[in-house]
Amino acid sequence: MGKELVLHWGRVYDLPVISLRFFNVYGPRARTSGTYGAVFGVFLAQLLADKPLTIVGDGNQTRDFTFVSDAVDALVTAASSTLTG
Repeated sequence: MGKELVLHWGRVYDLPVISLRFFNVYGPRARTSGTYGAVFGVFLAQLLADKPLTIVGDGNQTRDFTFVSDAVDALVTAASSTLTG
């Protein structure tokens, strides 16, 4: 919904807009616990504590992980870009 609102108001006011959405970003100071703990940090904490990894579903699903500096590079590139929409 947030992306759609950004695109809408960009069209209404003729503003250059861009929307990025990140999932599974990991790196230093990542949360390792709590409801909103990043999955990579949770896995790392379980591994370091010699506990079994929490697997939801049948274990055949996959995930992509993005290192935090790559996410920062993407934000800087997007902010510097002339692309819109």
